[in-house]
Amino acid sequence: FSNANEPWSYGEEAEAIAKEYIGFRYRLMPYIYSAFQKAASSGMPVARSLCINYPFDDNIYDHLYQYQFLFGDAILVVPVTSAEKTKKFYLPEGKWYDLFSDEVYEGNLELTRECPVYEIPLFVKASSVIPVQSLVQSTKQKPSDTLFVHFYYGDEKNVFEYYEDDGISMDYRNGDYYKRNIIFDPENRQILFSAAEGTYESHFKYIQCVLHGFGEMKGVKVNAENTMLNCQTVKLLDGLRYLEDIYDPGYYRGLRENDVTICHQTFVIQAIQAEIKISWK
Repeated sequence: FSNANEPWSYGEEAEAIAKEYIGFRYRLMPYIYSAFQKAASSGMPVARSLCINYPFDDNIYDHLYQYQFLFGDAILVVPVTSAEKTKKFYLPEGKWYDLFSDEVYEGNLELTRECPVYEIPLFVKASSVIPVQSLVQSTKQKPSDTLFVHFYYGDEKNVFEYYEDDGISMDYRNGDYYKRNIIFDPENRQILFSAAEGTYESHFKYIQCVLHGFGEMKGVKVNAENTMLNCQTVKLLDGLRYLEDIYDPGYYRGLRENDVTICHQTFVIQAIQAEIKISWK
């Protein structure tokens, strides 16, 4: 029974796609771990029905959308089976970024789109903060020393509660944890990393900020010092990544040519314990 449910049991294509999505899960671990800490302290589920966040939106109770869910505060997931070539789904109020293309949609919107087997609809709520790490093969393997924090521009202020501990012991009960708020404040054109709390030393020595939807920027300052902006193509998830050797070369090349490539503005800062104030213009 267990062998029949392994990714490779469904063929090379399914295995290649599963490999990318499993890797996405490992890269998301800082986001997931922080979400579980929030669940432990508040009772808010990590994976939750849309009715928890949008209880007065009648559309989310439609049977067509009953399986959609939020994964943490930022990511909306639209499950799709391999038998479904198209999918109708619903985005609740607010602005939403397509995780693959960064295209922005205004909420309270019903959509129908084609769903290739390697790409399920995933959306990120505007103003969200998503911390990720480099790819690892298990939770025992240490990632690189850089934490990648993705900011999705929106009109509302948002606070992400970032959390780390050793992941093994109960020492966090005695204050051996690392916690700081990451605050996105569009009105004041600021991003604030609050001073770190707790005695645990974070594994991450650097923070790379990745900006989505910020438009043209004239400059960024970190603690009042000018910081160099870079332009970098960053994909949180690439369903085609491992399919080159599986698909016909011409077919694969055509898929890649139609793939959306975006140059994101990024910059790197040191992950100091003290407060970090970032401003842009």
